[in-house]
Amino acid sequence: MPSLVGSEMCIRDSNNYYQTNRYVYDLKVEPNSQKTYFFKVKSIRLQFPMNVLPFAKLIQKNHQHDLADGVYYGFVMIMFLYNLFLFFSTKDKNYLLYVLYLFTSGFYIFWIKGHFTEFISVDYLWLNKYGVTFSSLSGMTSIIFSVYFLELKKHLKNMFYTLMIMFYILIIPIVLNFMGYNLFASKITQLIIFFSFFIIIISAFFSYVKGYNFARFFIIGWIGFVGSVMIYILKTANILPLNVWTANSMQIGSSWEMLLLSLALADRINLYRQKIKASEKELQDLNQVLTSQNKRLQEYTYMVSHNLRGPVANLLGMIDLYDEINIHNSFNKEVIKHIKTASENLDTIVIDLNISIRTIENVNLEISSIILKDIISNIQENLQLQIQEIKPTITFDLKVPIIQSNKSYVESILFNIIQNSLKFKDKSRPLSIQISSNQMNYEGEYYDCISIVDNGIGIDLIKNKDHIFKFYYQGQKSAEGRGIGLYLVSLQMETLGAKIQLSSTVNEGTSFMLLFPIIK
Repeated sequence: MPSLVGSEMCIRDSNNYYQTNRYVYDLKVEPNSQKTYFFKVKSIRLQFPMNVLPFAKLIQKNHQHDLADGVYYGFVMIMFLYNLFLFFSTKDKNYLLYVLYLFTSGFYIFWIKGHFTEFISVDYLWLNKYGVTFSSLSGMTSIIFSVYFLELKKHLKNMFYTLMIMFYILIIPIVLNFMGYNLFASKITQLIIFFSFFIIIISAFFSYVKGYNFARFFIIGWIGFVGSVMIYILKTANILPLNVWTANSMQIGSSWEMLLLSLALADRINLYRQKIKASEKELQDLNQVLTSQNKRLQEYTYMVSHNLRGPVANLLGMIDLYDEINIHNSFNKEVIKHIKTASENLDTIVIDLNISIRTIENVNLEISSIILKDIISNIQENLQLQIQEIKPTITFDLKVPIIQSNKSYVESILFNIIQNSLKFKDKSRPLSIQISSNQMNYEGEYYDCISIVDNGIGIDLIKNKDHIFKFYYQGQKSAEGRGIGLYLVSLQMETLGAKIQLSSTVNEGTSFMLLFPIIK
């Protein structure tokens, strides 16, 4: 009497109680005798590995397989719980999608290895017919996880829509599986999943090229997994031989992929943390700029009040002195002359204040490559009359020929400092100006440094240190100018996020070190 096996009979029946994921039957053969057994097998694909072993050998072999399977399921469980914990900690939906993928993939392996029948469907054998459904669900979760992890909707929309179409197509074999068209459903599932895996790898590669560096672990993991799937399919089609490696290729590839995808998720989180830190630093820098700008605006309000009060008072005083009855007398001519002078001074102050407010307001500046030699040549042309008159010796040592900054500001800064060197020369000796550039470490950070050193009359820093960069401050009252040059230097350097180091000795000279942040 033939016995029924497969999906129509429990692995553990009343006659053969061996709790295992394989079909085990006692062959009752007497010593020194022969017996013939017939097997009738019905399957979508026919692959019928068989071993005839003594009971002790069978136990040993099953133990080795169980150990390998246990290690795999333990690994899946650890990955599942760990990433579930990360989901609850970070609230990142990528972890939730990855957990669903881990569950469906691990469950599919659980089914194809026979443990589903052994432990779950022992009393519900009809569930064994729905392996295609498990396979389709595994493919659907892998697609949806990949789509969101790689952010394909943002930068690879064609790939996004292609994978989403495949996601919905995988619903078809599930329906066919429940309708009983198992073979057709299985072929559709394998075809769609296999094709979608290649699309996922290609998408990951393009994502990496576009700067999504965390995709590198994703690519390596998926290539390993797709390779293992190919080996399993070729083994199932009887193209590759059945052995321990081909039989367990899905487990090996799945473990490799799970490990690499976990690394990819961690790498992705680290990348976003770095971006958040960079954004926080940008906000801090912007806050500092805005705080400084607000402070400058307050100073500007004070300057407007202070510097306009004198000229306006003079104008009002001159108007009060004006003789409206005898308008042609000589005194009125003097009054008109003073009114004109006060008006010109007022106009000059307004122009200077406008220059100052434009600098204060300008937060976002265009950054470009600046060739220092060209900038200095322009300054020399603009100061040609003073240079021809004074005949200074100007030397250059530009170890850093190009810096990244705002061109108009850098030219204005250098112009005002070089002009001051010409203006405050020591009449007892020929003027020497040394202009150099190099990179230097200042307080743990590297800067592009421009140094301007002269041998002029110098500055009394003990007396003038707190005032030298103030608006309209002149250390030498006899000198030409209005005392706005160094104020603009300080204001523009602060706007650029740069630093000024000033050193000077009376009757020896002055040195300006301009430290510009290195922008890559």
